[in-house]
Amino acid sequence: MASVVFRISGVVLFAYLVPCILGNSRFCQVEHECTGNCYRRQKSSTNCGFLSWSECSKYSSQIYTCKFPCLKDVCCNGYTGTNCDIPISCNEADVLPDLIRRTRNYKANGDIAIDSWINDKNLGPGWFKVGNHTMPDSNTIPTYGHCGTKQPIYVQGNHTKTDLLNETPISMDVCEVSLSNDCLNPTTVDVRLCDDGLQYYLPETSDQSGYCFG
Repeated sequence: MASVVFRISGVVLFAYLVPCILGNSRFCQVEHECTGNCYRRQKSSTNCGFLSWSECSKYSSQIYTCKFPCLKDVCCNGYTGTNCDIPISCNEADVLPDLIRRTRNYKANGDIAIDSWINDKNLGPGWFKVGNHTMPDSNTIPTYGHCGTKQPIYVQGNHTKTDLLNETPISMDVCEVSLSNDCLNPTTVDVRLCDDGLQYYLPETSDQSGYCFG
């Protein structure tokens, strides 16, 4: 999760660029330029004191039109439509990288040059093809340090049965497995069945975590 700091007229504002999921819609927030009213302090001089022989400073607030960074909702990658609830077509999905190393029994050695940890922090959001591979669920929770990553991600509860799927996405809750918590950073993914196999809509993850398959 990336944070952005905005400074307007001496006031510091913090904003987070994160997906904003509303029901079946997929909205993401991106930085945008807004126009509005800003205030600045105006200094002027005036006569003051006995018989107005002295000069004093006085301050007033002045309103002016300014531009400043803000956030606006757009459709996340992989969804379109006015309400961001229409998924892209099946043939527009990307192939999920490192699929072989994402199995529950695979344990990477962490060597950057040979077998580095899978890190899906910058993977999504987007639709990814996985063939006939499915994410493990609560019946087969992966172990910390497996699936080619440090904190593997699995479906909390039961995975939707494949024979109930079609091209209409179904949402499922997912969690990360840490050393001390089996449900860290819960979020949701979508799954659908296309002519060439299963596809998952995967949002970005926390650092050092990755999606588990098989």
